[in-house]
Amino acid sequence: MNKAELWNKISRIGLRDEEDVMQFREVILLNRILVVMMGVMCFYIPVEVYLNGSGLVHLVVLMMVLLTLTLVFHYFRFFRFARYYVYLTGTIFVTCMGLVVGKGAGNYVSLIPVVLLIVILFKTTIEKVLCFLLTVSLYLIQNYLFGVIQPQVQLTETNQAFFSVVFFLLAMILTFIAGFYLMRTNGEYETIIIDHKEKMELKNKEITDSINYAKRIQAAILPTDSVFRTHLPDSFVLYKPKDIVAGDFYWLEKKNDLVIFAAADCTGHGVPGAMVSVICNNALNRSVREFDLTDPAKILDKTREIIISEFEKSDDEVKDGMDISLCCYNPETKQLVWAGANNPLWIINEKGLTEYKANKQPIGKFYDPKPYTSHTLQLKKNDLIFIFTDGYQDQFGGPKGKKFKASSLKNLILSLRDKQTAEQKVIIDNTFESWKGNLEQIDDVCIIGVKIH
Repeated sequence: MNKAELWNKISRIGLRDEEDVMQFREVILLNRILVVMMGVMCFYIPVEVYLNGSGLVHLVVLMMVLLTLTLVFHYFRFFRFARYYVYLTGTIFVTCMGLVVGKGAGNYVSLIPVVLLIVILFKTTIEKVLCFLLTVSLYLIQNYLFGVIQPQVQLTETNQAFFSVVFFLLAMILTFIAGFYLMRTNGEYETIIIDHKEKMELKNKEITDSINYAKRIQAAILPTDSVFRTHLPDSFVLYKPKDIVAGDFYWLEKKNDLVIFAAADCTGHGVPGAMVSVICNNALNRSVREFDLTDPAKILDKTREIIISEFEKSDDEVKDGMDISLCCYNPETKQLVWAGANNPLWIINEKGLTEYKANKQPIGKFYDPKPYTSHTLQLKKNDLIFIFTDGYQDQFGGPKGKKFKASSLKNLILSLRDKQTAEQKVIIDNTFESWKGNLEQIDDVCIIGVKIH
């Protein structure tokens, strides 16, 4: 191992590759300053022996041992404790040295690197201020004790002058070295940040590319606008994922003369929600295509059975599922059969808005599962059907940052009853964006509106 490798290894005592960047910088800096301080003390010992015998050597050796303990604390990753330990040890040592050799030795200049150490070691302003005040207090106490106690080592005027110069030079050397390594570690810190930034950008790009591809897959299972317009000519779908992919989805299936469509809200949003949505979408498809069901309640019963069966294959208990509003509409007879799991159905006609309540149980594991209930409705020309998830009404915004709420959504939809569905979609979307403002969208949004002809 060459000198550079040894220096680098000592500098990184206690650190791991996954360490926080700021922690990386601070530990490397302190390790280097400690090693340099011990080197300076090794140089000081023979000077002290030559000038004054071995009177102060034991104190210097003790300080070196105490500083070495800091590296041990770093090795066991007691980083915060090590910072306070170094500061207190250094400050107390300087004070004790002053009392031992007396006032004339000029040891007070040793406080210069101590003050610099405070700036380097501590993060918060309150820590810096408290430590600085403690240092000044110890300096004042030391000056007071100079007039009360006699120094243990009696220095001649010549030695006092010499030690004044030595202490000054040592203080300047330590200050220079601390400053030098502070700048050096700043440069290394910037390099580490740039390296981490580049790695994070690369990982972020890889993740984003993967999610964007997942979006294409999720979009492939959603009915296209043309499919919706073919089977429900006067309709709209407002679909606004919170993230790139969504837990909400809309679904449509043509079965004989019936158009079966739904707005569903799966557990979660983003990638986890999207994964659940694929399973739930497939379960709906199987219920209609494989089991030949058209009654909404029976479709929901079978879908729940399939989803629970899929999740039970895991060793872990999975309680994910979905809330859904499911319609089965016959365009010839204008008859609508509907069932819901937590999500309602709104019908608007000449009498106003009528809300049909859903069964209060999700499609998934539930402590007391019961069969879902179908509601049969005879619709008329110009009636409006609205099914949706809860993302729109739960969105925070407005002047007070509150939820939009279902009552506001009802009033909004009622105000649009005489407008075309394409215009309804635009107004509902614009209202949502205006309400949300600069706040984050908290959930996926899915609203389906159908006008009867």
